[in-house]
Amino acid sequence: MLLLLAVTAACEGPAQDSGGAEGSPAALYYDELDGRASTWVDETLASLSLRESIAQLVVPWIPGGYASSSDASFRTLERWVTE
Repeated sequence: MLLLLAVTAACEGPAQDSGGAEGSPAALYYDELDGRASTWVDETLASLSLRESIAQLVVPWIPGGYASSSDASFRTLERWVTE
């Protein structure tokens, strides 16, 4: 989730201090990171390909019910997660 917020903040550019409570939620969370965490996020984002960066924004809906690993629907969900 942290990486998702950081990607969103990075896509918007640096947060601007407008002196008010305005700004995106992602930018607000990113501003609260300590130096080590902020550096890790920046380095991790820089190392991702465009496809990997976009994939951080995609969250498939997977129902919480049981599915047998031999079931076709399970294999589809597994493929969504791995690919």
